[in-house]
Amino acid sequence: MRALCLASSLLVAGCLYDDAYVCHQDTSCVGSDRKGVCVPSGFAESYCAVMDHACASGLRWDRTADPTLASTCVLATVDLNAIYGIGPADLFAVGNGGLILHSSDGANWTQPTSGTTNDLFAVWGISKGPIFAVGGGTSPVIVTSNDDGTTWTPVQIMGSAGGLTGIWGTGSGDVYAVGGPFVVASHDGGLTWQPSMQMNVALTSVWGSAADDVYASGRNGAIVHSTDRGSTWQPLMSGTTHSFWSVWGADANDVFVVGERGEIRHSVDHGATWTAIGSGTIEELRSINGAGQDFYIAGQATLLHSATAGASWSPLDARNAYFNGVWASPAASYAVGRVGAFLRVQ
Repeated sequence: MRALCLASSLLVAGCLYDDAYVCHQDTSCVGSDRKGVCVPSGFAESYCAVMDHACASGLRWDRTADPTLASTCVLATVDLNAIYGIGPADLFAVGNGGLILHSSDGANWTQPTSGTTNDLFAVWGISKGPIFAVGGGTSPVIVTSNDDGTTWTPVQIMGSAGGLTGIWGTGSGDVYAVGGPFVVASHDGGLTWQPSMQMNVALTSVWGSAADDVYASGRNGAIVHSTDRGSTWQPLMSGTTHSFWSVWGADANDVFVVGERGEIRHSVDHGATWTAIGSGTIEELRSINGAGQDFYIAGQATLLHSATAGASWSPLDARNAYFNGVWASPAASYAVGRVGAFLRVQ
């Protein structure tokens, strides 16, 4: 079996490696009868990889312990904070320093010019429509593309707000972005943006099933819900004070939030009540996404999988990587994280 090692920030074509073996020194492959090199992974261990052809100098590569599961590559030299797919053949990852990566197959990636050097924390878009990446520090940053990620243009936001960490929208022109105590919204497909509301909690993530059914999660157990296209937001009782880093749902009555200390909460009644689900970990859970019955949660040294649409969760081998974002499709699922970590599960 072969694992595909994706390009580094140099964006060299993907490098093919044979199965890897754990090794514990930088010059030889311990316990392997194959010729090869020991590639430092940047994590706790290094790996012995047999190279089919030379790769770019400095390319680092990691591999899960189960060779049937997935391959983990360092896709960039900076933190990757989020990944989103408009479809399995149209993937976007964003990261620090304004980094945007685009792939049509999950194997080969290009780096368009984003138009910003600010850190980007979230990305969302629609097929044959606008794509948005958001971030910033003390002020909000939104960049948008209308040509499938080839070119990106900064967007002006009316009023004041802090940096943005989450974005979600509909195909009908309603788009919501959150960060700190602010929600900013566009109701014309991203042409103009206005602050929707300022909360008394710091928000981190946003998702909805429709323009009139939008959730935002935040620190200290905060969940807020809008049923009027963002005009007002009602606080919901999550049952915990642990901070949430991600909200996502399979449909209007199947919504999850994940966060601190392995916290998973689930609502099946339009957000009225939230039930705790055991994660088996106390690590930070940073992102949740799913496709069909297969749901994934990514976090600190953590990758969880549910084959039961979120009813129960099992750990996958995350190789001690700190993952910030996850996106799932029936064909393959992807996680990205700190120091450019990238993992594909098939």
